[in-house]
Amino acid sequence: MYCRSLRRASGLLAVRVRVSKFVPAIAALLLVASIGVASARAGYTNVNPPPPGEKATNEILDHLYGGTFIHVGMDYTNGVVLAHRIFDTAAAAGRGIRPLDLLGNDLDGTAGRTDGVDTTDQLWTADSVSCTAAARYALYNQNFGFFDGTSGGSYIPLFSLGGTGFNVSGSASIGDLGGHIWRWSRNGDNATLTSKNADNAAGIYHMVTYRIDFVSNTGTGAPGGTNVTTYLLFWEDKLPSDNPDYDYNDLVVEIRASATNVPEPAAALGAASLAGIAALRRRRGR
Repeated sequence: MYCRSLRRASGLLAVRVRVSKFVPAIAALLLVASIGVASARAGYTNVNPPPPGEKATNEILDHLYGGTFIHVGMDYTNGVVLAHRIFDTAAAAGRGIRPLDLLGNDLDGTAGRTDGVDTTDQLWTADSVSCTAAARYALYNQNFGFFDGTSGGSYIPLFSLGGTGFNVSGSASIGDLGGHIWRWSRNGDNATLTSKNADNAAGIYHMVTYRIDFVSNTGTGAPGGTNVTTYLLFWEDKLPSDNPDYDYNDLVVEIRASATNVPEPAAALGAASLAGIAALRRRRGR
């Protein structure tokens, strides 16, 4: 999806050069590098730079966790904290998707599971989660919630975001979820979107996710401690018909998830989901 590197790779094939014995070698190196980037992006949505006056992904990470974050492959790091990019879609066509859990069970960049199922950020499961607004760079109103189950259902609101830039408010928590599966959702005055691309118009993916790890101990969430894993959700709020820029900074939410076992995506929700929703606690402000 939106992978500019593919266009760059095909564009390089059409380049014609005249003299200089060095140019063919340089062009070959650029082509190999470009193809490598395209391959590395399999399973990931491309994130564009934001317009002037808005913050990019690395700048948002700088503000939230300190230091200066630089791009390393699909991840970002400031040398102490690693923002590890989670698959948006299955790495290969035809692979199923598995819920993301506390353990950050996201393949850690490997090619895929032997059981034909990849873990992406489209479905989620945990014992309990807390959600806090982190940033907003958007014209539309921003509300945050979820949809119960792996498909269908109705939007369940958690909080309405107040403010703009980094001066934002809004938070909520959900407890007693054990085994529950859901899709995150962004709702506003233009559209309701979810973390599952099949729910959205034209199957567009509207959310990208980073897991926040300590570099020295990846897989353990930071901040939050050994029993909590921290994620950042970055949303694009515009539909394909609304001239989206795909910079994924319209709404940024920090998620802290507590441990749970990973059920299969088709697992029934039943009483566990009802208990989780009944345990919803809302609290305004940061």
